[in-house]
Amino acid sequence: MSSVHSYYANILRRKCRGTFPYLSLTMEEKREIFGWLMEDENYSADMEDQVYDCCGLPADYQGFTVYIRDTANYKCSLLADSYNDVEMLKTESPGKSNHITPLQAWNNDRVMHQVYTHLVAEKKDLTPQNIRQAMYMRNTKAAPSGTELVIRQTSSMRVGWMIGVASYLLGETKGKAWLDPSAGWGDRLIASIVMGMEYRGYDPNTNLRLGHSSILSDFSKDGVKREVKYECFEDSQPCEDYDYEPHYDIVMTSPPYFKQEIYSKAKTQSTSRYTEYDTWFECFLVPLLEISAASVKPGGYICININDYKDIVICKPMVERMESIPGITYMGVLFLSNKLANQTFRPVYVWKREEEDQ
Repeated sequence: MSSVHSYYANILRRKCRGTFPYLSLTMEEKREIFGWLMEDENYSADMEDQVYDCCGLPADYQGFTVYIRDTANYKCSLLADSYNDVEMLKTESPGKSNHITPLQAWNNDRVMHQVYTHLVAEKKDLTPQNIRQAMYMRNTKAAPSGTELVIRQTSSMRVGWMIGVASYLLGETKGKAWLDPSAGWGDRLIASIVMGMEYRGYDPNTNLRLGHSSILSDFSKDGVKREVKYECFEDSQPCEDYDYEPHYDIVMTSPPYFKQEIYSKAKTQSTSRYTEYDTWFECFLVPLLEISAASVKPGGYICININDYKDIVICKPMVERMESIPGITYMGVLFLSNKLANQTFRPVYVWKREEEDQ
């Protein structure tokens, strides 16, 4: 039977010339997507009176549940992915033995046989794009145990969400400054370009340098300062170029949820430096919060997209720890949601630095 799996799996591999079907966009397609992102009507903030619970905390923003809606055009989520797809596909989900990366699925004959069967049943052409989509859109079973395998790909933050949050909090964004402690796949870098904002990001993963540099060379042409530093944020001094005075109008980021995902096994990664949760919280997340608070201007905002997972409780201790930082007020939670649905996707915890005259 294994030879049968191999036969059909290899048909798909040959259609892709033996190489995994990485996401590829032409420059024309990238410019088109960037143009869509520039359209204001793609983003909205909706409110409702009912307040929910999130991670043991009231999930309201100043008394209302606030949803930041993303663009309805799904292609906008592909722009950042197209620059760092190779690195994204390496992301692993430790503790979930039935989760495999797309690269692992590509090398699993039984999985690829089932992908082939699905494509034929759907009467899809065996193109690299269709093969890729079929791998991501369904779960398969791998021999011999029959254990359900989930082909899981990490996802970037939608650029539209980031634009929506910044616009909701800051109003006019052009000329303002953004600090991003975990630059990641480049979605927030792209958002800063769309909004005309200065940007400084940090990420310990040097393999992301090429993708970030390509984003800057392709779209950052307005003369505004934007850069990514490839170092650990907890060791950084973001305001060193500004006489160590608070410089940023907003700190907005999405740090690792401890070990929910492993992006790289380099020694500089937070989960490599701090392997136990308590140490990770105190030596990575707390410094991230403290440095962010010291870097944001009076009247500026700190926005952290993070969540609890399994038995790892992150959010409530994070909010409680921020209460000890003078001059920082907890504002509540904004929810990132799809414009086409009411489903809540991700919480963003928001704080504000007090104005100087308060």
